[in-house]
Amino acid sequence: MNRIVLVLFIALFGLMFWVNQSFRKIPIGNPTWTPVTRAADGVAFATSKESTTTLYYTFRLDCTATIGSNAAVTVLLQYSKNNGSTWINGPTIGNSNQVTLAVVLNSQDQSTQTLTFEVPSGSLVKLTKSVTGTANATWISGIEKTD
Repeated sequence: MNRIVLVLFIALFGLMFWVNQSFRKIPIGNPTWTPVTRAADGVAFATSKESTTTLYYTFRLDCTATIGSNAAVTVLLQYSKNNGSTWINGPTIGNSNQVTLAVVLNSQDQSTQTLTFEVPSGSLVKLTKSVTGTANATWISGIEKTD
């Protein structure tokens, strides 16, 4: 009886050890973080073909308006799942400034904003900007996380 219990104990211990070693080989998903530099110029770039990519892009949005005018800038992220045949609008960031009646000759407004978006695997992405008056979108930083 003691031998059977000992054999069962050793078999159970061996099974637990094997299961533990097997689960250590399963990738849990360590994300890859990649610093990038992009421009809001409408040029498409590819993301990971194997997994989704989360984009974190930070821009400084400057608008200078003079008396009786306005200034505005927006940055739009678009992505395509079919190699650029059709584009899907993602998030937009923007800033605007308007001066109607003022003591100053012009008014400057600056805003720092981040576009954050999860792009499906194998997508093309492009950033475009729209400017009215004296305005600009300046790249500050970016990082892409691939799962």
